[in-house]
Amino acid sequence: MHLKKLDVHGLRNLSHVQLSLSPGANLLYGPNGSGKTSLLESIHLLGRGRSFRSRALTPIINRDEDTCTVFGLLEKEEGLAVPMGVSRSREGDFQFKVGGEQVTNASSLAETMPLLVLNSESFHLLDGGPQYRRQYVDWGVFHVEHQCRGVWQKFRRALKQRNSLLRRDRIDDDLIQVWDAEFVSLAEQINYYREQYLAELISKIQWVVSELSLLEEVSFKHYSGWDKAKPLAEVLLADRQRDTQ
Repeated sequence: MHLKKLDVHGLRNLSHVQLSLSPGANLLYGPNGSGKTSLLESIHLLGRGRSFRSRALTPIINRDEDTCTVFGLLEKEEGLAVPMGVSRSREGDFQFKVGGEQVTNASSLAETMPLLVLNSESFHLLDGGPQYRRQYVDWGVFHVEHQCRGVWQKFRRALKQRNSLLRRDRIDDDLIQVWDAEFVSLAEQINYYREQYLAELISKIQWVVSELSLLEEVSFKHYSGWDKAKPLAEVLLADRQRDTQ
């Protein structure tokens, strides 16, 4: 799979740029301010629907334009090319297309064209909090386990409902038990997906470490977020008072 063509209009200092890309490595070079990073930003916009440099939309749109548009042709296998397009406006409107069909969420873009940014922030995997490592693992799980997105969406809903119940002055025990059960089922599924993905990933990390350094017996451990010696339902019940506070 590789991005075969890229067409950028109205993104930062790129008024209109067209590129044909190699299936191997592509090297972008030029003086400062010539738009090298903006081209990388346009690819990220195509695959994620947003920029990796700014959460705000306005800075990425050329000051002489009302919208920025990125079109790409993704060659998935020999003879099969998938067109993709993203358009964002200053008012926050968006249009995402995959294969000529309009899609309503950025996850459909990510499913079609997986991409990963490596920059100075990547060091957060080592020196940052656990959320950076969780995000990295979940990014991989998302592209390997196709059912994960639906499970994750249900999990976020269960978490939101459970938190809402815990904020009430009087907690309905029967209702909280229902959402606890839903929360446990989904959390355990997500944990299983992470464990399976990490089992494959860790062996590859260990190979890379052995090739690049003299470190021996490098090991990695997956922590689920709760005491695995106890069922998650039991942990939730024991921690309910703390969660309420």
